[in-house]
Amino acid sequence: MAPRRLFPRLSPATQGTLRRFCTLLQHFLTCFVPDLGEMERNSNNLTIHSLPLADSEIAEVAAWLETQDANFQCVENFQICQNTAQLAKVCNTLVKEIMKNTEPSPSQNRVSAMKFDRPAVVPTQDGWIVDVIPVKVTEGSVKIADQPLAVGQYARLAKSVEVTGDFFAVLLLSELAK
Repeated sequence: MAPRRLFPRLSPATQGTLRRFCTLLQHFLTCFVPDLGEMERNSNNLTIHSLPLADSEIAEVAAWLETQDANFQCVENFQICQNTAQLAKVCNTLVKEIMKNTEPSPSQNRVSAMKFDRPAVVPTQDGWIVDVIPVKVTEGSVKIADQPLAVGQYARLAKSVEVTGDFFAVLLLSELAK
């Protein structure tokens, strides 16, 4: 049986060259690009981190957000959780884990939750950061500032950025100590 050709219209010699190039590129990325550890992607306005929680803890938050207790109300065309007191209790472990990675230590925090179903800008204010934590993707994928974001990750925003996708997210707003 003949080997499968990647690009049928390319000659076997060109395909071989392409395979060697891909192998070299993979080797370069594996050996020479530094492992960024927990901070996977970084820009001036955004860092994406892995969330050190069990999937079951994230699923518990997601399940609660889908109950009537969350009391989502439409505010300026967005679904926002109105039961913030209970949300803070449900998200206690989540917030504690994220606060371990926040330097300097915030002078105050606020927890909110939203159901995103259209492109939106997540605003930030000077002296504040916003952690966007997707807990359940309803459909498709989540992107923040055109970067993919999955359940089990969170994005730390220093500036306002656009979010797209159909998902539930916890938002942790932190005022940085001065």
